[in-house]
This record gives sequence, C-alpha cells and structure tokens, in this order.
Amino acid sequence: MITGKLLPSIAYLTTLDEILFSNNQFFGEIPSSFGNLKINTLQLANNKLKGPLPPQLANASIYNLDLSYNPLKLNNIPNWIFKLGSNNLTIAGAGIKGKLPQSISYTPYIQNLDLSNNQLTGKLPLWIGKMTILLSLNISRNKLIGSIPSKVLNLEKLQVFDVSRNQLSGEIPAHNLSIPASAFSRNLGLCGAPLPPCKHL
Repeated sequence: MITGKLLPSIAYLTTLDEILFSNNQFFGEIPSSFGNLKINTLQLANNKLKGPLPPQLANASIYNLDLSYNPLKLNNIPNWIFKLGSNNLTIAGAGIKGKLPQSISYTPYIQNLDLSNNQLTGKLPLWIGKMTILLSLNISRNKLIGSIPSKVLNLEKLQVFDVSRNQLSGEIPAHNLSIPASAFSRNLGLCGAPLPPCKHL
C-alpha cells in the first residue's frame, strides 16, 4: 500500500538490479530519469501511474518490463519501447488502441509478449510469424478480427498462445502446439481443434 510519486533519484542507484513496485498505490508519471536505468527488471504493474511515458525511457536497458494495469491511456504503443532490449514485455490493461504496431517485429529480443486486456483492433498480422524466438504471446481480451495466420501457430519455439475474448473467425490452422481450448474461447466465429469442428454447408 505504498503511495506517493516515484522518486526520480531511484534511477541513479547504479548497483540496482531490480525494481519491484507492483501492487501498490504509486501515482503520477514515470520520471524521465528512468531513462538512465540499466537493470534486469522493472515491475510497476497495478498502480495508479498515468501517461504519457517519458521518451527518455528509450535510452534505458530493461530486460523484464511490466507496466500493466495502470491508467496510462497509451493509445498507441511508442515504437521505441521495443528497442529497450526487453525479453519479457507486459503492457496489459493500459488503454492501448489501434492495430498491433509492426515495430514489434523489428526487435530480435522479445520472447514473452503480453498485450492482453487492451483495445487492439484489426487483424492478426502475418509478420508475427517471423518472430522466431517468441515463446509466449497473450493478446486476449482485445477487439481483433479476422482469421489466425497459420505461420503464427507454427512458430517453432511458441509455447503459450492466448487470443481468447476477441472477435476472431474462421478455422483454427493445423498446429502441433499443446494449446487449451480456453486460449481460443469467446471468439464466436472460430472453429476447429481444439474447439468444436467447423460446420460446412
């Protein structure tokens, strides 16, 4: 239940390796000084932090970044956020709108990506199938439409995939992944294993 604003001076603790501030009551904006961070983990989820994100963060190096469930009202994801060197990026429930930015595919680092519970629209882009080191992708609880590209479900290293509670349609492509039916549920137009079979007229 820690409250107040994030102290800018925290960014100058040069031996710091992790900042774990999730599930508190921090408010205000993330200090621009956090652009000096060179750390393993920054967890700020479930606070009351607001946007915009300081552009100085583009200069940071953060292996694990979690900004989820803050009233950031990001609208669009800043392109520079995918240049932080983050392997694990979680920005769930942060008010992200619009299409998935193609800048995601330009980073060679991201292994685990969680953009769930936002307001993403449009189709699942084909370029996700080029993210060859992706282990986990959670884009559930958005407003995505269209079909699931077969290349996405055939990524060799993909272990976790969740597109539940969207507006997807069509037959789920054949795949060898052990994905439960719940990962595809609440898409009224989806059919095929592991969901019930499609009914052909």
